[in-house]
Amino acid sequence: MNTKINNILEISRLAGIAIGIFLAIYWGNNPIQQFSIITAFAVIFIAGLTGIESIFFGESASEQSGYTGGRGYQRQSGANNLALAITAILVYLLGWGYFAQLAIMSVLIIFLALSGTNHAYSAIKEGNRSIKNMSRPIMTIVFLVILLFFMLNSIYYPLT
Repeated sequence: MNTKINNILEISRLAGIAIGIFLAIYWGNNPIQQFSIITAFAVIFIAGLTGIESIFFGESASEQSGYTGGRGYQRQSGANNLALAITAILVYLLGWGYFAQLAIMSVLIIFLALSGTNHAYSAIKEGNRSIKNMSRPIMTIVFLVILLFFMLNSIYYPLT
C-alpha cells in the first residue's frame, strides 16, 4: 500500500513542478514574478512532499530507491525538508520578499545537487541500480536547469 502512496507522491512532485512552470510563464509578467511563482511550487512540492514521504512513508521510499536501514536519519532528513517547505510558506504569508525567496530556492537547489550526487554515487560505487535511484541524477539535472533558468533570469532582471 505504501508503495502506491510513494508513487503518488512522486507523480505529485512532478505535476507540481509542471504546474509551477506553466503558472510562472502564464501569470508572471516579468522574471521576478516568474521566479516567485516557481519558487513557491518547487520548494513546497519538492521539499514538502519529500519531507512527508521521508517521515511517514520512508521505509517503502527507501526500498524503492534501493536503500536499506537508516530510518531515524531518514526521519531527521524529512524534518529538514519539511522545515524548508514550511519556511517557504512563511516567506510568502509574511511577505518577506524576493531575497527570502532567493534564499529558500538556493537551499533547495543546493540540496538537489547534493542529493543527485549522492544517488549517482550510490549507483556507480555501491551498485544501486534501482530505477528510482538511477533516475534521480537525471531528474536532478533537469530540475536544476529549469530552476536556475528562472533564478538567473530574475537576478539579472533590473530591480526598479
